[in-house]
Amino acid sequence: MPATGFVISEGGPGVFVPNDILVIILSYLGKEDLKTLRQVCKLWESFATRPLFDRVFISPQRINLDVFLNISQHKTISAYVKEIVYDTVYFDPKKTFHQYREDLDHELHFPGRGLFSRKLHVYESVVTAKVLAKGFSTYRTHCNDQLLLGASNNGLSASDMTSEAAQVLCQGLAALPNIRTATLANGWSKMEQEGTRAPRRKIGSPLARSWNPLHLEPELWLYSTYQEEEYHGFHTMINALAATTTNIRHFDIKLEKPSWGLSPFCFQDGPPSRMDSIISAFRNLHSLTLFISTMPDTRNALVKDLNALLPTISGLRHLSLSLDHNSMMRNNHPTTREVFGHHHWPMLTSLSLEGFGTTEIDILDFLDRHRTYLTRLSFKNFRLLKGSWVAVTQGIVSLKISVIKIHSPLAVYLDGRQVFLTLDEWKMIIKSVIERSEDPERDLKRFSWR
Repeated sequence: MPATGFVISEGGPGVFVPNDILVIILSYLGKEDLKTLRQVCKLWESFATRPLFDRVFISPQRINLDVFLNISQHKTISAYVKEIVYDTVYFDPKKTFHQYREDLDHELHFPGRGLFSRKLHVYESVVTAKVLAKGFSTYRTHCNDQLLLGASNNGLSASDMTSEAAQVLCQGLAALPNIRTATLANGWSKMEQEGTRAPRRKIGSPLARSWNPLHLEPELWLYSTYQEEEYHGFHTMINALAATTTNIRHFDIKLEKPSWGLSPFCFQDGPPSRMDSIISAFRNLHSLTLFISTMPDTRNALVKDLNALLPTISGLRHLSLSLDHNSMMRNNHPTTREVFGHHHWPMLTSLSLEGFGTTEIDILDFLDRHRTYLTRLSFKNFRLLKGSWVAVTQGIVSLKISVIKIHSPLAVYLDGRQVFLTLDEWKMIIKSVIERSEDPERDLKRFSWR
C-alpha cells in the first residue's frame, strides 16, 4: 500500500514527506503556529488540530473553565487531548492600585525581564494612566474569578470538590477518553524567545499566552499562605482523578523556581480520607514526578506519608522525587531507607532523586533490587551519611544503567563532619573507578555531571 503524504517544493524537485513524519514535525511547533496552519486549508487543518489540542489547561479562571469544557464536549477534539495542566499562578486579591503600579514598574525594569523598557526606553511614556487603569481592572477580574470559581459552597478551598472549578474538572475528565497525563504547573513566566518582538510563553496557559505584556503578571507562589494555590490545585486535581475513572498514567509537578515546591501539608492536612484519595488517584501510574518542600516540623510526617504512598503504585516505571529543603533542615535530610524501605518496583526503569541522605549500603541495595530494568539514574543534592562515593560509583558502574547524571552538590560525612565534593573531585572519583572497568571509554559515556 503506497504511503500518503506531501510533496514540498520551492521551484525545484519536490521532497516527499510522509504523513507520519509530518505529524512529528508539527508536534514541535508552538500553539500560535499551529493556529496559523489550520487556516491554510482543510487538509492542513486536519493535521494541525491534533497537536494543537493535545494539552488543555484548567484553573479557577472563567476563560480557562469555558475553553476546557468546550473542548471536552467536542466529539472530535476531545479524543485528541492527552494531557491536562492545572495552572496554579496566583492573583493577589489584597493588592492595591498603588502596589500594582509599583510592582509593574519593578517588573518592567527587572534585569532580564525589562524587554519593553529597553525597547521603548521610557517607562512613563509607555505605561500611561489609561494603561495602568486597564491593567489593574484586568488583574482584579482575575482575582474575582479566582475567589468565586475556586471557592466551595461552604467557603472552604476548591479541594473539597464543591467549587465550580472542581466540578468542571470532574465533568471534563470523564469526557476525555485518551487523557494520560495530569500536570500541576506554574509556568507562567517561562519565555520561548526574546528579541525585538514580544516574548512568547512556552508552557504558560492560554491566559498567559494572550497576556498584555504591559500588565502585571500573577505570582508564581505565595509566601503568606504557604503555596496556597499549589495546595488547592493539587487537591482539586487529586480528588477529581480519584472520583473519575480516567486512565491517567503520568502525574507531573512542574513548579518553576523560585517556587519552593509542593507544600508537605498537601499530604498531611485534612481527614484520613485525603491520603486515600491520593492513593486512589496514583494507583495506576507509570510515571510520577513530585517536587516537595520540607521543613523540620514536617519532615517525619512527610517521610511517613511517602513511605505509605509510593509502595501502592505497583506499576511505577519512572520516579522523580525532589525535596527542596528549608535552610533550617541543615543535615536532617530524609533518607532513602526511610522513604523507600525495602520496596521493589518490578518495572522501574528511571530514577531521579534530589535532596536525600543515604548510606553506601542502602543506596546500593536499592539499586541492586532494581537492576533488571533500571537504565537511567540521576542524583542531585545528595548526602552520603556513611560509606564512600568511590564504592557507590563502583556499584553503579557494575549495573546496566546507560544514563547516569550527577548534579552538585554532593556531600559525604567524614568523622561526623559534612564535606561537599567539588565538581572536579567528583570527576576524579568517576574517572578513577572507570579506569579499572572492562570498557572505560564506554562507561565514561554513561556519565554526565554538572
